[in-house]
Amino acid sequence: MDRAAKDSLRGFVDVLFWGALAALIIAVVFLGFFRLSPYRMISVHGPSMEPTLSSGDLIVIHTKDKIERDQIGVFTLPEEWKQAVAETTDANLIKRVVGVPGDRIVFSGNERVTVETGDSSFELREPKILGCNLQVGDSITVTDGNYFLAGDNRVQSFDSMAAWCDGLNPLVPEDTIGTNGPISLKLGL
Repeated sequence: MDRAAKDSLRGFVDVLFWGALAALIIAVVFLGFFRLSPYRMISVHGPSMEPTLSSGDLIVIHTKDKIERDQIGVFTLPEEWKQAVAETTDANLIKRVVGVPGDRIVFSGNERVTVETGDSSFELREPKILGCNLQVGDSITVTDGNYFLAGDNRVQSFDSMAAWCDGLNPLVPEDTIGTNGPISLKLGL
């Protein structure tokens, strides 16, 4: 091999080596950032949050003390709900917060639930309550330290409304939320 070919090969190897080293350093910094920072990456499983989030999406969430109404949060699946969804692992619930402490959730009939927030109210369409044993006017108040959750794809979501219809406690305790809060970035991969 002549000198020019050797120099060219050596240059190629150097670029390859330094490029791989740079990629490794970036990966270590990136992973370290997520391990030590208040950010977490979570993978979405299932259709319950479609069309907002789809199965396979990666979301970056920011840890936060207080979760507010209409934010999407990551919650620990309550023990009482595990049998209803045939889940044996410590699965995450990725749901929208529709009721916060002090809110009153009222079954309004005709596939509707009203959320009374103290100074206002709003309605949610809940098609899955057709086979439910709730009566018009049945209600539950979100107590301190709890949340009422809903999937954006109401028909295919096991959430607070589904739990309520199944006779389970529909409120998700604050201590099962951990430190995960609202979504700050969605990576559809």
